Amino acid sequence: EVTDEVSVVVNSQPTAAFSSTGMCVLNAIDFTNSSTITSGTIDNYTWDFGDGDTSDEENPVHDYAEPGIYTISLTTINECGSVTETIEIEVLGVNAVQDLSGVTSFNLFPNPTAGKFTMLLEGEGRGNVTVSFLNVLGQELQSYQVDYRAGYLNQQFDLTRFGSGVYFARLQIDGQAEYHKFIIEK
Repeated sequence: EVTDEVSVVVNSQPTAAFSSTGMCVLNAIDFTNSSTITSGTIDNYTWDFGDGDTSDEENPVHDYAEPGIYTISLTTINECGSVTETIEIEVLGVNAVQDLSGVTSFNLFPNPTAGKFTMLLEGEGRGNVTVSFLNVLGQELQSYQVDYRAGYLNQQFDLTRFGSGVYFARLQIDGQAEYHKFIIEK
């Protein structure tokens, strides 16, 4: 009786994961691929940046021509199949940090902060202001409607539940938006 021994290696399907840095129009946004596989190799990466452009680079850099919300997907492919990870980011306009009409003074302090800070606005009274806090991907984390009818705002915010990192405060009045960067350090 003859017995043959055969060794079979079963590769696994890859995972797809990524992050990005930057979020402004005409500024390079770096996409960092953190996809993994337990056995075998990843044969191909396919990126879709949500604006009609694609890439097959492992860690691409991409520029967006227009502000807006984009759905980015990364598909990892090997002989066992493919897996896609998708996230949305908000790309800010080139003039996103310009002054809002009707606001003559803006201050956010302390910056950097441990998570608690004060926002001061002065100018023409214009009704409510929407104050939103965004992460570096442009994803809204928290939003408030504040009364700005008197043309003066002295509001304290507590964002201690947010982790250390770079964030943006977005102020919106009558269809206009203004963005200010702040840092939480713990």
